[in-house]
Amino acid sequence: MTESSVLVSEFLITASPDYMNGLSDEEQRRYFETAVDHLKEKYSAEIDLVRGEPSEKKHENVHQYKINQRQAELERLNAEIALKEKQREELEKQNKAVQAVIEVKKESLTAKAEELKIPTIEHEKAWLKKDKVILMANYAVIRMEKYKKDRLNGTQKHNR
Repeated sequence: MTESSVLVSEFLITASPDYMNGLSDEEQRRYFETAVDHLKEKYSAEIDLVRGEPSEKKHENVHQYKINQRQAELERLNAEIALKEKQREELEKQNKAVQAVIEVKKESLTAKAEELKIPTIEHEKAWLKKDKVILMANYAVIRMEKYKKDRLNGTQKHNR
């Protein structure tokens, strides 16, 4: 089948002569219109009416309808594609809005954490190490001064 092929289904809408003969012309017209409406609804198709000749079985008012299924299927698929595209665009908008909210909240939390300068265990360990070094340096200075003082005192004791 080529792309330019046309798919057609044929439907025959008929009724028994007894039934049709019991209907007025207006009722017969409504009978066939209702049947065509049903086919249009069921197949979403373009319907062309072709009036047939009465058959050998004496069925009066026999009508034949052609439905261009390909056109109907294309229209249905195009409508479905348009709907999905619209849904995709809406989801993209929602996604961008959510990403913007996340970014704002992330920036806010980062700023708040910096503002509070929340200490971490590593931060505390670094401060303790720094304090230890300062204490050791102070202790060394004190010992050196004591040593100098003792030496001066010791030298003075010896000189006396």
